[in-house]
Amino acid sequence: MAQSNYNSAASSYQKAEQDYTNAQLLYNQGAIPKDVLDKAKVAADSAANALAVAKAQLDNASN
Repeated sequence: MAQSNYNSAASSYQKAEQDYTNAQLLYNQGAIPKDVLDKAKVAADSAANALAVAKAQLDNASN
């Protein structure tokens, strides 16, 4: 279960980071407003936190 949660969190994190990178490029080109960029950043930060929690749970399950 912990491994599955970690894999899911890792996948979500990778997608959120890619979405944020894309949003940065679009924002720099003037294609999207700042609030869309900010939402992508919040999503990436949230995914990073979820990944950290899943990693801790995986580490605890391994012990």
